[in-house]
Amino acid sequence: MDPKKKLIFYSHFGLGDLLNLSGAIRYFSKDYLVTVVILNSNLNNASELFDDINDIKFYGIEKEQFYPDNKDYYDYINTKYDEVKFVGKHIKLDYDLTNAPYSFYSDLNLDYSISNTYFIKKSIINKESYRLKGIEYTFMSLTANNFRHTYNSHPGEHKLIICPEENLNHPKNPFYAIGNLFLNLHYLEYVDIIEGANEICVLDDLYYDLANKCDLSSTNNTCFCRSERKDINKKFKNQLIKMPSGLSVDTPYINGINRNTLLAKMGRR
Repeated sequence: MDPKKKLIFYSHFGLGDLLNLSGAIRYFSKDYLVTVVILNSNLNNASELFDDINDIKFYGIEKEQFYPDNKDYYDYINTKYDEVKFVGKHIKLDYDLTNAPYSFYSDLNLDYSISNTYFIKKSIINKESYRLKGIEYTFMSLTANNFRHTYNSHPGEHKLIICPEENLNHPKNPFYAIGNLFLNLHYLEYVDIIEGANEICVLDDLYYDLANKCDLSSTNNTCFCRSERKDINKKFKNQLIKMPSGLSVDTPYINGINRNTLLAKMGRR
């Protein structure tokens, strides 16, 4: 049997992008030994997505090193591989991301159905998950890189909010202590938590991508988009909210959505 050829795959930057592209990477691993180029900051979190396949390896870079700015360097690396695949801003700096991740599969000349057909859901059971049994809760993530919404809790709110980045429950909320137990977990520990949530409210970042790969219990799901999106999302389509014009991913902080406005947009007022 002939040995597999070698393919280098330039994934997009975010961990959510890698999640969306994992189906394509698995697809290529059928015929190639695949080396996936990702950010160094994602190396520790990437391996769990492919720990069942020995033919997938990783090559870490810093964001400032991506392909268009270092073409000569990467042209040298590419000579060591039989085939090269690029997506997104590895192709051009002004790449239009409004139709990602669908456009990534177009870059690869693959049908988007491969994203789901070859995707294998991974999860890590959190030892504190038993505390959520019989409790209604909202999964909320309003932070993406240097971009966030604010959520202002109040003392009279008695519903549990689970948020990976910060405890959004008011200190007088009886569920405040539980909120602390689910901070800063490995992202795959949130799979079962997301699937058990009664409602989901996220920015279009990692946890939006993760939720789209989950079997959701909730149909009351809101996505706050950092820019205009072209995709039609069945899991979030009824609550999809466009950000006001003029705001971009480079805006450090956005304080324009307070508790009452947020709840109104989620249909809870």
